[in-house]
Amino acid sequence: MTRDITSYSIEEIGNASSIPVQVVADKVALGRTFAECMIQHVNNGNQQRKQTVLIMPVGPTGQWKLAVEIAKRESVDLSNLHIVSMDEYLTEDAAHPIPRTDPFSFARFIRSNFADEAAASCGFKMENWVAPDPADTENVEKQIADWGGVDVAFASVGLNGHLAFNEPPSITDNWSEEEFANSPTRIQKIAETTKATNSICGTGGDLTKVPDYAVTIGMKQILG
Repeated sequence: MTRDITSYSIEEIGNASSIPVQVVADKVALGRTFAECMIQHVNNGNQQRKQTVLIMPVGPTGQWKLAVEIAKRESVDLSNLHIVSMDEYLTEDAAHPIPRTDPFSFARFIRSNFADEAAASCGFKMENWVAPDPADTENVEKQIADWGGVDVAFASVGLNGHLAFNEPPSITDNWSEEEFANSPTRIQKIAETTKATNSICGTGGDLTKVPDYAVTIGMKQILG
């Protein structure tokens, strides 16, 4: 008889999974584990004298500052770190990224919590950071190819199961599993469940202030 996943204790969750699972104590521990994993991959790349290419979500957010702190403390060179941002919110007409003055701007968050300090203290190069562009949705795929592929795609899972802003297809979309798995970088209308979740932290629950559209890397890039 198959047990429901909710019947497992925390200690048993890893044993119930067909893929490796590490359970951490809380959100703080998650951020620390995430940051340590990022820096370990960079160290591995540096030792092999090659670049490290990471697809990165903005959230959970704790890893960004911690990664810089670890790199500074351990004198890790970040000049060979290449980052592919997963997504960015768009303006109302879905034509441009929201301004970096907007509190929802992912680019603003990454610069203020990671990139500026990493560049000043650890050799990180701003040109080694790319984000999907609504005016050229193939730019990320081209850049990944130029960089020789991705080493690790980190991703956090949304309440409705989305990765980046790849919202789960509705029954009216008529996407096969194969089509969804091969979905490219694109402009995506954000699901109401995602807007509601993001409004809790960002706007005190005001849905009208959460953008309706985002540009997102596709499942093709994540699964690849």
